[in-house]
Amino acid sequence: MNRTVLIAIGVALIIAGGLMALSPQDDQTADVTTEEPRNTDDAVDFEGSVWFSLLESSYDERTLYSNHTKRSFNLAIEDFNAYLSEKDVTWDAVSKVVQFGENPTEALDAIYAEGNVLLDEPAADSGDESQRYPFQAFVVGPTTSNQVADIMEYVQDHDMLVISHSSTAPSLAIPDRIFRLVPDDTGQARATAAVMSDMGIRAVVPIYIDNIWGTELYGAVSDSFGAIGGMVDEGVSYNPDTDDFSEQTGMLSEKIDAYLDSGYASDQLAVLAISYGEIVPLLEDAGAYGNLASVVWFGSDSSANTSPITDSPVALEFAQQVGLISPSYRIPNNEKSMHVYDALVEETGISPNGHVYAVYDAVWIYGLTIERGGTLQVDVLKDILPEVASGYSGALGPTELNDAGDLASADYELFWIHDGEWQTYGVYDASADEFTKDSSG
Repeated sequence: MNRTVLIAIGVALIIAGGLMALSPQDDQTADVTTEEPRNTDDAVDFEGSVWFSLLESSYDERTLYSNHTKRSFNLAIEDFNAYLSEKDVTWDAVSKVVQFGENPTEALDAIYAEGNVLLDEPAADSGDESQRYPFQAFVVGPTTSNQVADIMEYVQDHDMLVISHSSTAPSLAIPDRIFRLVPDDTGQARATAAVMSDMGIRAVVPIYIDNIWGTELYGAVSDSFGAIGGMVDEGVSYNPDTDDFSEQTGMLSEKIDAYLDSGYASDQLAVLAISYGEIVPLLEDAGAYGNLASVVWFGSDSSANTSPITDSPVALEFAQQVGLISPSYRIPNNEKSMHVYDALVEETGISPNGHVYAVYDAVWIYGLTIERGGTLQVDVLKDILPEVASGYSGALGPTELNDAGDLASADYELFWIHDGEWQTYGVYDASADEFTKDSSG
């Protein structure tokens, strides 16, 4: 299979806040907040359909990740409406998938132009116009940190709430009306640094995509590994449009040679690859250099447990040779996570990536926030949403948010390829700042 095909149809995971494919882990009990709706001075009585919109790029739409995301989104809408049907309410949730090309504000423009609440549908022959509430929007997405950065100003200027399910760039961890049901990449960086230290790595040479996510994750790993005595090279960056890595892997090889010549042993060196699906051609091209195969490789949450790597014989062989280790924040094994997992595996036959669980929980948090607030006013709901999230436990487990509106904390599971398939390498406990290698690894 050539590289173009691998990139176009093989990549099931894309994000700047890294994507992860995994089944739920650990035992936790899921529940939802049972608090009664809270009335506010701005509360309004409403009935009809409230639109929850999923933002999807035209690139996302071509991937398995898209199918999983949309299925999880619609599953959450179905489940939340079943929950509402047992209560005395006059509204329900409706799912809308809105696509965009290069600019995610295109999707927001489309949502804003259409409005999101339809009331008292008139008879077809009445001649009356439908009554609509003033526009409010409850958005899930977009996928990448670059896309989230692109919409920040727009969201602040319009009546919108946004929950991103996969943006992890640390610079976007600011109080605003964009919440993120993922931890920012400082946690991933600490997990990666802890494993590097455990393996006796002294110096790391990164190769990373030159965008917000790539450069900031590179910086976070550099800070975390440097704080415990390690050294991170300036590395090699590449343009997001790159699909031929012969030049970059040549530069990477020269850097590894320089460290070997200066006295480092090969088992003291590592390569850190911060990439989306293009990690497949990167691994394929790296195999041409013997010194790159002599050091351990680390990936990011975008490469953890991804099928494109194992589907490419060349990439698989190299990844297994270098013991590619990639972190992914851990999904608990609870009633809701297994519900999502089973539904998606039944439909596609493939384990979903970790961010689809955040999509599912985002819908529930929106719905419970509206229920508790008794209003559609965004300025009211933005203050209630963190309270609801802190009392909710769903597919992700507890969803308490920090002051920046991001998932407060998460443990990480480290995966590597062994015997031709992804397996658990170990677990990073965030609260203890401690890595434990899997006994079978």
